[in-house]
Parts: sequence; C-alpha cells; structure tokens
Amino acid sequence: MAETINILLLGTGVTGASIGLALRRAGQGFQRVGFDPDPATARQAQQAGAVDKVANHPESTASEADLVLLNLPAAQALPAVEAIAA
Repeated sequence: MAETINILLLGTGVTGASIGLALRRAGQGFQRVGFDPDPATARQAQQAGAVDKVANHPESTASEADLVLLNLPAAQALPAVEAIAA
C-alpha cells in the first residue's frame, strides 16, 4: 500500500486551490491541508474540495508536512514562512 504524502498549502486562493484540486484528481495518495490568512478563503477551498482540512495555525501542521507549497502574496509570505520555520 502506498504511503500518503502530507501537503501543506500556504495560501488557498486561486493558485493554491487549483493545485489542491489537481492533487485531488491525481489520486488518493495525498492529504491536503490548507492555510490562508483569510479564514473565509480557506473554508471556500475546503468546500470546493481543494483541501481535505483547514489549519488555523500553519506552524502546528508544518512539522507533519512532507511538502509545503507557498502560494501567498509577498507581503503575507514572510510571516507565514517565519511561523513555520521552527
């Protein structure tokens, strides 16, 4: 049985949600967790099926991620990266 790849999508707007949907179409080998500074955007991505679950605090999920995809505007990217750096 194949191992599940845990992916943290930092940013669940148009680009992040598109990546999440593509991963869903690719098969069952992915656990997609989404974070967005705007909680409504993250909830919309989850409702659309782009992510399996939403993280309110990315630092609590980053340590479990096999891959982190950064899809945030530059002004929001640095704080998100600093939050998960530990």
